[in-house]
Amino acid sequence: EIKARCSCGQSFGKRRCPACFAKNPAEEPKDGPPDAKEVLDHTERLYKQSAKREKTRLQKVKLSLERERQRTENTCVCGFDYSSFEGDLTCCPQCHSKRFMPSCDPKPDGWVSDRMLALVLTTVSARCGCKPNDTARGLRDLGQQLKDAIHAYRHAARHSATKSPGYSQLCKLVSMRVYCDGTLMKDPDGAHQCCEPDPIRQLYEDLDTLMVTAAKAQDLLLMRVGPKTGSVRPEEMSKRWPAGSQWKEPAVANTALFAYNPGTKSKEAAHRKALVLYGPSEGPRRHRHLMDLARLDLVFADCESLQRGLEQVCSEFEVLDVRNKYHPAILPNMLGERFVEVLIVIKAPQHGVTVPFVCELRLEELCYFEARAAARPHLEKVCHGFRAVYKLAAGKDLDAIEYAAHWALHRPQESQLRRLFQRHLAQRFGSSVAAFRTLLGDGILIPFVRFREACQLLGKRDRTVEFWLELDPGRGGCLSIFELDPKAAAFLSKAYTTLSHVVDRDAAALDKLFERLSDCHRNEETGLHSADTFRDAVKPIGFSHEDANTVFSYLDMHRPNKWSTPQLGATSSFITCNDFRWLLRLPERLYVELV
Repeated sequence: EIKARCSCGQSFGKRRCPACFAKNPAEEPKDGPPDAKEVLDHTERLYKQSAKREKTRLQKVKLSLERERQRTENTCVCGFDYSSFEGDLTCCPQCHSKRFMPSCDPKPDGWVSDRMLALVLTTVSARCGCKPNDTARGLRDLGQQLKDAIHAYRHAARHSATKSPGYSQLCKLVSMRVYCDGTLMKDPDGAHQCCEPDPIRQLYEDLDTLMVTAAKAQDLLLMRVGPKTGSVRPEEMSKRWPAGSQWKEPAVANTALFAYNPGTKSKEAAHRKALVLYGPSEGPRRHRHLMDLARLDLVFADCESLQRGLEQVCSEFEVLDVRNKYHPAILPNMLGERFVEVLIVIKAPQHGVTVPFVCELRLEELCYFEARAAARPHLEKVCHGFRAVYKLAAGKDLDAIEYAAHWALHRPQESQLRRLFQRHLAQRFGSSVAAFRTLLGDGILIPFVRFREACQLLGKRDRTVEFWLELDPGRGGCLSIFELDPKAAAFLSKAYTTLSHVVDRDAAALDKLFERLSDCHRNEETGLHSADTFRDAVKPIGFSHEDANTVFSYLDMHRPNKWSTPQLGATSSFITCNDFRWLLRLPERLYVELV
């Protein structure tokens, strides 16, 4: 019963000999030859295992053939040409499906719309500091509206990638920016110099003055773009070319089908945009970052004519910035919009003198222009639906909430470059808040020199300008903790607001809190507070378990990393009373009321 081989010479399996099906004496005493049913079951198991291995082999062969075909043709099943992009892509930017996979069909519109709604809800909730009361009921009807908008943009993307000549050449055109010597340079060339890009801002900070100047700049812009011949006064252009109308065969870009006049931005829309995007870091000076007060659209038939029109625009106007949304370095927004944005300077009269005013030109294809017009009513319903969802939230600006939803849908997706920089900060300092406190200054704005020193400490000095441009979407040269980590800034502002309300109700509440922290300080030999100690101390003033842990993680500047040296007698993570006092001085680093 202890022998390891059968009488036929084969090694035993677990229960039977694989050759003669004799039972293993170590498992069960041998009492005769196996019956027919046991032999049949064993044979069936062997057949199923063999069939499964063959099926797996055939799937691997099919996958390898499909990969080889797509490598040879370099196209996706949806028709997207991978050769138009520089570098490697893991997924198709048009249908968002994995590259070199047999099932490269686009995701259904319903699945994409549900995911987009969840992302927008997360973004708006982070800025509001609260969640809606009835999410499912309020958002149930918005999915179909967003689905119709996605369908329009997908059709435009498919048409542009497959039927528009010059698409691959336009995708290779890199963006440009004015740098320190006032020269328009390509982004890779400017990044190689490792110098600060010229900030692009309006001359005035008052919104009323900006709106008056924008109306004059709009008339001058229409006069320079619209008529080819003849002398037309700027005051007459608003009558000949009213807002919402088209001008056939414009003078500046003769390859364009028409120019569209959307009119100047309304004062209410400008106020909401400045409040949501630039208020936390700039406060009362937030309106100087509005670049689209005076604007114009140039619509082209295809990508080839758009590229020629861009060359004519750069030769006719004083260009400050060119953002090519077709380039793979700039990810499109969640809707998939693609266009070329150009910032130009128009000399507008103001108080008897001419002042430079920044205007926006938007160059896009006809398919995207029509998709934007078709999706506009659906997106307006979606944004207004978020306003209705949060209408029961006390003390919230519903206009700002509506624009926050609009911004979440139209902002560029978070790039890998931004995630890479935040990951380096987290590895080196523990969190972006700790990095801001350690290296990037005690004021509201981060100087470029300090930012470059931080990148040098991370070993990424050669990519300083790339990180700077990625974190500065307004191109005004203003970076704060809000641009560095919006989620952390919003949560710390919420925590500070909670503390302010506690002080308003009971002026001695903070004194009691510091007494509890001081008692813990005296009881510990190290004088440090762990997460449990901090959680117990702030629980009486209204912090939940989860909120206390989050605040502790942001205030912890001593989190161990691969560069740190363990402190004698210290726990893995701890804070001191000075860290908590930094939270009480948060308005010195951020405009908390505008976050």
